[in-house]
Amino acid sequence: MSEWVNARTHLRINAFTHKQKRKVFIMILIAERINGMFTNVKQAIKDKDKKVIQELAKKQTDAGAAYLDVNVGTAAADQEGTMQWLVEAIQETCSTPLCLDSQKPDVIAAGLKVIN
Repeated sequence: MSEWVNARTHLRINAFTHKQKRKVFIMILIAERINGMFTNVKQAIKDKDKKVIQELAKKQTDAGAAYLDVNVGTAAADQEGTMQWLVEAIQETCSTPLCLDSQKPDVIAAGLKVIN
């Protein structure tokens, strides 16, 4: 796994590569900025401010992300409800596939209930 930072948007994107038989490389960009560990995302979760989350989703998509990693982190007591809120907020603004990220299977399951 290698890390790539888009100089224009300053968004960190992890790149996974896969080597196939004919030396063709496939790169999948997974953006990881929608994470409750970041101060602005944590505050947006606390305030239920969709605009911050939606702007991050759009910027990362515009920067070339194939997937958006969504992680509640420790930003909320109700992690299941917050995951659902994040998924719904993101899906209102873009159709980029989501990668639900949590150490707790119940949090991922909650997000899957509302994912398109």
